[in-house]
Amino acid sequence: MDINLDEFQSDYYDEPRKQTVKSGEGVFQPTSSVPWKKRGKKAKFTKISSRYPLLKSLQDEITDYMEYANLTPEENRARLRVLDDLKELVHRVFPEADVHVFGSFATNLSLPTSDLDVVILQQGSSDTAHFDYMAGNKADKIDLMDQLAATMVPTGFSTYHAIQKITRAKVPVLKTVHFSTGVKLDISFNTTNGPAHTDMVRRYLLKYPVARSIITLMKHFLLQRGLNEPYTGGLGGYALTCMVVSFFTTYDSVFSPDPQLLDEFPDAVYFLDFLDFVAHKVDFWKVGISVKTGFFPRRGRVFDGQVNNNMLCIEDPQRPSSDIGSAAYAFDRIRSAVDNAYSLIVKPSMRSVVVPRQMERRGIRTGSILTRVLFADSRVEAMRVKCVSVDTLTAPPSCSIPASAAVSVQGSPSREETPVALVMHDGDTSDSNDSTQSESSTVGQSPSPTPAPEEVYELSSGTDDEGHWSPGVIDID
Repeated sequence: MDINLDEFQSDYYDEPRKQTVKSGEGVFQPTSSVPWKKRGKKAKFTKISSRYPLLKSLQDEITDYMEYANLTPEENRARLRVLDDLKELVHRVFPEADVHVFGSFATNLSLPTSDLDVVILQQGSSDTAHFDYMAGNKADKIDLMDQLAATMVPTGFSTYHAIQKITRAKVPVLKTVHFSTGVKLDISFNTTNGPAHTDMVRRYLLKYPVARSIITLMKHFLLQRGLNEPYTGGLGGYALTCMVVSFFTTYDSVFSPDPQLLDEFPDAVYFLDFLDFVAHKVDFWKVGISVKTGFFPRRGRVFDGQVNNNMLCIEDPQRPSSDIGSAAYAFDRIRSAVDNAYSLIVKPSMRSVVVPRQMERRGIRTGSILTRVLFADSRVEAMRVKCVSVDTLTAPPSCSIPASAAVSVQGSPSREETPVALVMHDGDTSDSNDSTQSESSTVGQSPSPTPAPEEVYELSSGTDDEGHWSPGVIDID
């Protein structure tokens, strides 16, 4: 670690004050306490941890946070029910299609408010051994999107609402919300790189177990600042994961790690060093991010016939000719936010300058280090209550994968070994990749507040005469 541990200190008071904190991207509703911190928990000190009480405190808090972050059994089943409903709808529109789930739910990196990433593959487009990143014409994908969206908008009550068609992104996406569970869906068409990316992420999570906590914390951090959506210039989950893997690949050459500190406080040390890595250690204008080598010189590098003039450049490990960082045109804002977060945690003199007064009071009064840079949002608990309600009123979901495909990953305790449906055919619940791929992970990780997006997509159609939600479709070109 490249910080002065003598300055890494804080003051603590008793009770927090309930307050609403405003952000440039929306209004959050923090709870009156920090839900992931376990009250009355007695810390166990070793000879090393007694010398570094704040690192010990941060390590314990991240451990508690990750346990809180795991999706509950009810949240897992809610997502499986959503997949059941979507499968039924898709097969009405495209009888021969397959429905695959990928992304954070399949890799155990979901937050409770995370979108459920799904791809619909027509027959002949699901060969992941020789996948084409842009399989199919973009216009054809938009046409398929239109067909499915039209089916989602009947008169009266609907299973789906807040339907949005994102056509300006490199990969067109249909976004919607499942009405009864509140689970958000991102649906793409005939794009087979998603399952392959998922498989790669699982392998790296097994190789670098601490990466799970860093990715989850950073997803929460970006989400609250409206910097997590690639189509609005933010950093998506896959690009973030590649950046974290690059951090671990180059760690020993960039930092001078203390083996004792890494052994005693792995999550705390790596998290602080990752913030330092993004904010200070890398000249992103000169080098790009590579999962395999850590970095590569950007000068003269061309991706798909184009030069990336934005700050962030990330080589896609599955398709090296593609730059998955080019969409993050707001990366300068991300880097500035990370720099501020690093200062708020490790430089006490900076807290009064950078942090809003109500945030500082809240972080100190709860004895929480993470709340200097993250918020607990009451809407997460509301979502969990809703999932419990749905769980008690509906039948168990039909989709799942064999229990043998779910394995625990060190450092991320799970609430329940609930499997995920990775692909759903009629009578088939196997993984979307070859059966020899056994590296999967339990469904887990979850919390964090969801900020209002930069643009508001509330539908003007409102309710019908009987009080039912009457959905509409919004085109985002």
